Amino acid sequence: MFLFPFQTSLAIFAVYVLMSPTNILTAEVAFVALSIINILNFPIALVPLAVSYIGQVSQASLDTFVKRESINTVSLLRMHWFLNMHDMIWNIFLLQTADEM
Repeated sequence: MFLFPFQTSLAIFAVYVLMSPTNILTAEVAFVALSIINILNFPIALVPLAVSYIGQVSQASLDTFVKRESINTVSLLRMHWFLNMHDMIWNIFLLQTADEM
């Protein structure tokens, strides 16, 4: 972990110089690249923690879903009836407003 910023900087500078013969590593380019690497060092270090956290949340969600008791079919039928009634009322409203125009 101690050598990570140094190795990253070295790799970036090597790729920059080897990409094209016109790429010359000047002090201006080096300092800009080093400051960008320094700024991005902390967020990049947090990426593995974020991925791990997302995996834990996903695992917890799947566990609660799988361990849940079976769904009550009566409540599903009531919800289906309610949604159908809502659609019918909405369609009647739209037909009435279309006739008034």
